[in-house]
Amino acid sequence: MKMLLLDLSLFLLVIRGKALPIHRDGTNVRSYLYCEDVAEAFEKERRVNDVAKDICKLFDKDPEVNIKFVENRPFNDQRYFLDDVKLKILGWSESTTWEELLKKTMMLMMMPGGRLSDGSEENSGAVS
Repeated sequence: MKMLLLDLSLFLLVIRGKALPIHRDGTNVRSYLYCEDVAEAFEKERRVNDVAKDICKLFDKDPEVNIKFVENRPFNDQRYFLDDVKLKILGWSESTTWEELLKKTMMLMMMPGGRLSDGSEENSGAVS
């Protein structure tokens, strides 16, 4: 099974009907990696706030209600960005869109009879 490097805790929280804690104002940016592509988003940066909003949208949740801005942790970097120039020179290009990445992750997290990545009991697919 192929996985992505995305904070799955955000998916777990929205599945459970909990607020998504975002440090500061959510303008921090990250590059997100989807293993199926080796690197999905090297050239595309996304604000953490936008990632949380996209996850809420995917689950039909109101971001205004489901995102909670919390105190920033010490030494939290404003930006992480990976440079994909050498990969592109070698002919690499991404094949999974951001929307597909989110949907694949949601489907993985909501699989009936499976366990959520936090080791909790079986997932009925319902938001608790």
